[in-house]
Amino acid sequence: MLKINDREYNVTLEEISLGRLTYNGVEGYQLKLYFEFLDESGENGYIDLHCGYEAENDINYFVNRDYEGYNFETDDGHIWLEMFDTINYYDSEIDDLIKVKVKDMEDDNIYVEIDINNELVDLKYDGKMNYIELEG
Repeated sequence: MLKINDREYNVTLEEISLGRLTYNGVEGYQLKLYFEFLDESGENGYIDLHCGYEAENDINYFVNRDYEGYNFETDDGHIWLEMFDTINYYDSEIDDLIKVKVKDMEDDNIYVEIDINNELVDLKYDGKMNYIELEG
């Protein structure tokens, strides 16, 4: 379920993967969550959210963890958000706390909750994302 500003969207793509990140001069990995969705008129939107930091390229280090921070700045790595809600484009305007809960992993599905409550965007996501293992 994806809701943005009290509107529910039809999610057409839910992917989670690991991507390389250099943090404080040390190379590691972060979660990359990507969504595509449609509004009731068929207009496309997307969310691209990156969070967390681990030295190992292993999804299991990220499962059963909570991540929270502010867009473009956090103490435990990095949180970065960009989205188009079919009407407006947001990135640095999202300046309130971003919360991501990575719950369980079953087969190639990872259960995730996202909560953003900003004066511009009230976003709630609760669902399973398809884990895509990238090479490298």
